[in-house]
Amino acid sequence: MMSKLISVIIFLNIFCCKENLNTSYLEKKETKYKTDDSEKSVKDSILYKTSKTCGSTKYSIGLSLSKQNIILEKDGYIFNIPSSKLIEELSDKEMVSDFWIDCHCISNGLKINYEFDLYHYKHKSNLHFVYFKGKEIFITKALRFYSDRNQENLLGLNFENPIGYSYDAVNENTLLELIKFENFQDENYNQNINDYFNDFKKHFESKSFNQLKLKGDTIVLKQSLKNVTIRNAITKYNDIAYYLEQSGAHEEAIYLLEKIIENFPDRTVAYINLGDAYWGLGKKEHAKNAYLVYVEQMTSKNKKEKIPKRVVERTK
Repeated sequence: MMSKLISVIIFLNIFCCKENLNTSYLEKKETKYKTDDSEKSVKDSILYKTSKTCGSTKYSIGLSLSKQNIILEKDGYIFNIPSSKLIEELSDKEMVSDFWIDCHCISNGLKINYEFDLYHYKHKSNLHFVYFKGKEIFITKALRFYSDRNQENLLGLNFENPIGYSYDAVNENTLLELIKFENFQDENYNQNINDYFNDFKKHFESKSFNQLKLKGDTIVLKQSLKNVTIRNAITKYNDIAYYLEQSGAHEEAIYLLEKIIENFPDRTVAYINLGDAYWGLGKKEHAKNAYLVYVEQMTSKNKKEKIPKRVVERTK
């Protein structure tokens, strides 16, 4: 039981950062129709309020039970985001023991995470990636996490053509299973990433790069590394990093390759893959540094003649 609680806490740290929350969910349920300003009507009350500052932009986000909307304010402009499904989820008092909203800065937008603690050591999180264009707000990606004493499951969806943001727009039936771990109650069961790796290989071979990039999101990689370490699956993680780099998911490849090198500094092939990933991002100095380590290790192994021509050219 304690290991599952620790697992949930670790995952929350991976997903987002929580700040400026008001009171606990139980307290809010008891006082949900009160307002800070007695002159305001009940309909104007905004609950579960949190805020986030990204550069010079300040965001405030909350939930109105009466209007069944998420209320998001950006530099004085108000977005009313449909969220009847969120209200419905929260209304199950026998299931939900706590709820909060997290925000995290991304380029021109936010990661908004809706966190539910459920009774009987269960937890779920709905993470939405949103961006702003003028006075419009769009959703580009959604991730959903669920855990209990026996399993952890992460689902996701990329919107290839971003749509107007609504919490209700994410249909669970359309979500792709990204990674799953189970059998935590079985002390003799060894976690593995066989299915996760096989999906990567299948998407790479079929050139399904959008699905591959979604499965290689750093949030998914962190979840995988938490359950199966680099040392327990080095070959598979190395191949996953290669698939990511070759598919144009350079940032995700860099994240995983640096983890590999941290654990296996003598793994020569990781340095050329890291150099290629940095080169793909246009970070040529970082790429050169990685290539030089690759060259050094290849030379020390008497394999200098096998160094690819592109590496020689890029390190001049």
